[in-house]
Amino acid sequence: MRLAFSSLATILLFLASGPFQNPALGAEPSRSLAEDILAAEADGDLESRSKLLQQLDAEASEEPLAQSLQGKVLGEDNLWRSVEESISANRKSSLLASYKTYRQTLPDTEAGNLQIANWCQKARLPEQEAAHLERTLLINPNNSIARLRLGHRYQSGTWVSPKEAARVQAEADILQKSLKKYGADIQKIRRNLESGNSRQVWEAMKQLDAIKDPMAIPAVAKVFQTAKSPASDEAILWLSNQEEPVVSRILAQWAVESRDPATRNFAGERLAARPMHEFVPQLLNQLESQIVSRVIPSFRADGSLAGVRHAFAKENADDIDVTVVDFVNARNIQDTIIRPDRSENATSAWRGRAFEREIAEQEIRLQNIETERKIRTQQAKEIAQREQRMAQSNVAIQNVNERIGYAMSQATGTHPGYSEKQLWDWWSDYTMREPPPRKYVSMHYSNKYSTTNFYSPPQFACECFVAGTLVTTSEGAKPIEQIRVGDQVLSKSIEDGTLSWDTVCATTEQPAKPLVRLQLEDEQLDCTQGHLFWVSGAGWTQARNLQNGDVLHAIADPIRIQDVSSAEAAPTYNLITNENHTYFVGETQVLSHDFNEQAPTAYIVPGLHYAKN
Repeated sequence: MRLAFSSLATILLFLASGPFQNPALGAEPSRSLAEDILAAEADGDLESRSKLLQQLDAEASEEPLAQSLQGKVLGEDNLWRSVEESISANRKSSLLASYKTYRQTLPDTEAGNLQIANWCQKARLPEQEAAHLERTLLINPNNSIARLRLGHRYQSGTWVSPKEAARVQAEADILQKSLKKYGADIQKIRRNLESGNSRQVWEAMKQLDAIKDPMAIPAVAKVFQTAKSPASDEAILWLSNQEEPVVSRILAQWAVESRDPATRNFAGERLAARPMHEFVPQLLNQLESQIVSRVIPSFRADGSLAGVRHAFAKENADDIDVTVVDFVNARNIQDTIIRPDRSENATSAWRGRAFEREIAEQEIRLQNIETERKIRTQQAKEIAQREQRMAQSNVAIQNVNERIGYAMSQATGTHPGYSEKQLWDWWSDYTMREPPPRKYVSMHYSNKYSTTNFYSPPQFACECFVAGTLVTTSEGAKPIEQIRVGDQVLSKSIEDGTLSWDTVCATTEQPAKPLVRLQLEDEQLDCTQGHLFWVSGAGWTQARNLQNGDVLHAIADPIRIQDVSSAEAAPTYNLITNENHTYFVGETQVLSHDFNEQAPTAYIVPGLHYAKN
């Protein structure tokens, strides 16, 4: 599914999860003791962190973040237990043992995973049931049974998950709150900026600059989205001073979609100072190849037109869209019968009708030829109309691609003449995430009877760990290559910093590639160069960019990197988790990202927003 910048959905996507109830200008953000611990970690002051953690232990706080800092996980009975106690309980579970035994009897296919999900439903294992339903959708995204059981709803030609529906509602609520609080003031500021009166313009600039609350971001984006330079310049400058990742998306939107060339240019310039992972994926997701088409006629044995297939194909960043329009010329045969005369003059009458029959047959042949001509003419007309619409779409695609290419050149230094494929490949090289050997193929069949979507199974490519790398699971440490769909791994939410057991919904394996070796105290971790680790104070960082002395976030005490070096190439493995997309690796249990591409975040340590540091 393509991300559209034409609405506020992408603008508000990250506002829904960020703490925008920031204090008024001049007030200091209040922090809990748990947040003080995270702030010390972000600053690299591990000695202060240790002392503060001792105070936290003495307080016996029930705050979820405090419990997670003490290495505790919330159980289904709403009781906090240490990770070790939780693992011990899971190892004794006969139900989980039965589940794993049953799972081994079925193949990793669409039908197999659906059957395992049915077993889990009866056994009341909702997390494992959801994992196998998700795995079913990875194999066949159009499996309606799995989607309905996961709570998806089919709306306007696409499936919408409960998370997406909740996100849309949250976005609408945030926009409403932002406009209610700041909408009128910002509209007045825009009017004054566009007034041409130097005094009013100056006052408007000061009023806009005085707004420091990130909650105003949606209102500014909404009110100024159609503004032209120089009024839009002030909004761009104000947005550029906000650290929220969502600002990068707003600037990217304006750099491509604004009707004012000056606004597009200035927004692209300001993007250069923003982290690339906050806007590049969204720009690249808007790129599309030119649409190509093919007409395939089908004829009957008598040479008449049986049907026409008109196929269109377009490549996107993650998939290939193929639309097939089928015309089927189904004949409705009408018999023409000339009955003989059974009167006394039947013989002579029948002879007299021979000529009449020959004439009738000739008329029928001519009528059929005319019908065939009309059908072919109509089909040629419809094909020409579709080809014309395709040409118009290609012009629009080219215009958008050129704008994206120019914005990318301003913000990242890429060549403005790069094609969409060159830009996709450039990002793959930059992130060191190999493109998949083949993309999703989304097939849309259209004819007069039905319209159905089909998808080919995905093939993943990712950044990963070598075999033998330990992952903290709900039953203890397990080598990554032995983990299966339905297993649970210890995970951490970046937004609230809490620990939880997250279910694995897919695993990946990649051929040998160059590796990075991290020396962590008495342990070595070998991984691909692009694998992401959480560096306290900096966020997700690729292994190739890690340095000696960097502090990695872990379940317990943070871990300092002692050395970074290269390692021999080897096959690698990775996971996809259902919720947080994080898991802990190694005996030191440092925080790692799963297969999914990192999402922009305003957190410097899991659970600590930058505004509170």
